[in-house]
Amino acid sequence: MKKIFAILTSLLFVVSIFGVAQTMAQTTCPCDTMEYYKISRDSVHVGETFTISLSKEAWEHCTNIEIEGESIEDLEGITEFPYRIGPVDIIGISIPYEGWNTLTFRAVSPGTLAFTNYDTHKPCKDNETITILPKSLPIDWIMKKLGLGKYKK
Repeated sequence: MKKIFAILTSLLFVVSIFGVAQTMAQTTCPCDTMEYYKISRDSVHVGETFTISLSKEAWEHCTNIEIEGESIEDLEGITEFPYRIGPVDIIGISIPYEGWNTLTFRAVSPGTLAFTNYDTHKPCKDNETITILPKSLPIDWIMKKLGLGKYKK
């Protein structure tokens, strides 16, 4: 009977060590094993909307992801919308229980928006640029024909 208790106690000790090690292990950014972000459009006109979606794992574990210099942790704390970063406004953040977390943007002025991941792992160094183009207006055609405005040489 004493041998059985000794074996059970040592087995319990081994299992508890593995359980603590698994719980305390630090998880890394899943960028090298899966698609962790989706950008709906790579170029938009002023006034149009687009989305950037991040997987739950990337949202929680990729601390080096930045959108126009703002970290995900900073963006998660936004309570008032629209929130301006660079040439765009954030008009909504959707954080469902499962699936993809989505940031919805509206282009406000022409320029570029940078999405970067400066992780220390080589496959994780991603850099995406969304180009925001000016909205063409009917008066632009008339001004070009008359040689006025930005079309004048």
